[in-house]
Amino acid sequence: MPKNKNAMTRYRLLDAMLANPYRNYTMEDLNDECNRQLAEMGSTPVSLRQTQKDVRYLSAEMPDAVPVERYEVRQVSPNTGNVAVRHCLRYAVRAASVFKEALSDDDRCLLAGVLDLLRQFDGLPSLSGVDAIRQKLGVGTASRPVVCFARNPLGHPAFFSELFVAVAHRVAVCLRYHVFSDPGDVRSVCVFPYQLREYNRRWFLVASPTDSPRLLTFALDRLDGVDLRSDIPYREYAGDLAECFEDVVGVSLRRGATAERIVFWASDRAKDYVLTKPLHESQVHLRGTEGEALATAHSALRGGAFFALDCVTNYELVRELCSFGGELVVLSPAGVRAQVVEWVRELAEAYGLCGPQARTGCQTEQDNDTH
Repeated sequence: MPKNKNAMTRYRLLDAMLANPYRNYTMEDLNDECNRQLAEMGSTPVSLRQTQKDVRYLSAEMPDAVPVERYEVRQVSPNTGNVAVRHCLRYAVRAASVFKEALSDDDRCLLAGVLDLLRQFDGLPSLSGVDAIRQKLGVGTASRPVVCFARNPLGHPAFFSELFVAVAHRVAVCLRYHVFSDPGDVRSVCVFPYQLREYNRRWFLVASPTDSPRLLTFALDRLDGVDLRSDIPYREYAGDLAECFEDVVGVSLRRGATAERIVFWASDRAKDYVLTKPLHESQVHLRGTEGEALATAHSALRGGAFFALDCVTNYELVRELCSFGGELVVLSPAGVRAQVVEWVRELAEAYGLCGPQARTGCQTEQDNDTH
């Protein structure tokens, strides 16, 4: 058994990789991934020869050792069409592990709550086997739900399950999806999945096409098929996903768009709601000198409060701003205000309050400069 202090850490890392049925690891891959994770922990990397010894120890010498099998994976190059054969390793027993640890009472209590919480996510992989997991871990059920979510049942829960697996195990997927306006228009694309995001009770997949680094979002309720493709080498996203959505309300990303300062007024009835449920994390309540200046400049707006946020303008943001009706008025910038005005105009036309049937009382932005 190797004597260096990284040994047990390496064993755990390699054990998890060999037990992963969704990734095809060669010995070189095992060494590279192990060293990557060791570096993140501030530990010293090891040689390929050391990794070979570690795998041999896990598969033959360690107590409760699990046999390792070797198999071939054929990959076709998308550029040349050449076929490459990779010699990969994995545990011969699916989901096996050399580590067996007892759970404390606190662990069981926590896991009972977590398993109950996971049951609320329709389509999460292996939810049908949650009871079996409980029995295996010796974990009971909570007497009543501690945390509840508002849910929108997925049309195809299996897609959520497959995508969850693909994101967690870094496996490329090929999607078949349709356009809302034309369900018969079915399209296909192969992507590298990075994250599942929920917004307004809908689920979205954040991914990049295999032929482009561009980040895209796909609504799960538009998917018609999901195929995991472990034969396509996975490409990690080069940027920070959290940063990509930092200046965005919802999930619509506008390529090259930058955040802008949006100032708006909320009425006395709406201001407390806006304060306690901000439209965006950057939202601030404008008070003091700035708030007084805005109140003076927009004296027609009685009472209420002024707010500002720094955000990229997209469909979801404009919809949120319009959802308050006359209780919220966008003051600047002019472009965002114009979009809100257009939404209001379309709403008025839909109700017959504006347009050919009711031209009077329908003012344009140029007709009304009082804001």
